[in-house]
Amino acid sequence: MTYYKNGSVQILDSITTSAEVAENNTTEAKTVKVVLAQGSEIRDSIFIFHIKQIFYYDVDGQTLLDSASLTKNDAIKQFEKKA
Repeated sequence: MTYYKNGSVQILDSITTSAEVAENNTTEAKTVKVVLAQGSEIRDSIFIFHIKQIFYYDVDGQTLLDSASLTKNDAIKQFEKKA
């Protein structure tokens, strides 16, 4: 991302779990790492925004997942609540 300040991104917390992931009209169980990250965006050299965001990462396929493609299990729901 072009707006993130270099060195500002931190991983605040993460879990690894198994979740159902829908891709190409099929659903399969995958190992998913759920990550809460925080970073700082700088716009026009004067506006600074501190952003927290949850990312879903397919450990086996080594790709980021869209949250809409996941069937969120209890572990993911609890993680999102505490974030």
